[in-house]
Amino acid sequence: MNMQEISDTIEELENGPTTFDSCIKLSALYNVRDNLHSDTQKELEDVLPQFRMYVAVKAKYQLGELHEEDLKFAMRSMCRDIEEFLETLYNNTELQGERDIIHKMLSDLLESL
Repeated sequence: MNMQEISDTIEELENGPTTFDSCIKLSALYNVRDNLHSDTQKELEDVLPQFRMYVAVKAKYQLGELHEEDLKFAMRSMCRDIEEFLETLYNNTELQGERDIIHKMLSDLLESL
């Protein structure tokens, strides 16, 4: 079910008769709609602090204050958060065109490395 289907169904239920069944369906759809947006936002908000942590660890590594394993751990943590954000973003797409853009970006990235 994509966001447009969810929005259309919510509108249809809101404009229809108020029954116990329609209220249960509306509640579920409101939760789905709200969680789709909040999951993406949460994942995005996780990336920047992790990047800042990586930069701080890298600076300390370059000054000889931390070991290589510390730097690799910070990089893995940052990459994990970026991956989780991209997965959430992809899972919340509605159009094949959106998914194609993400696929192209990842392919372009791989080619440039």
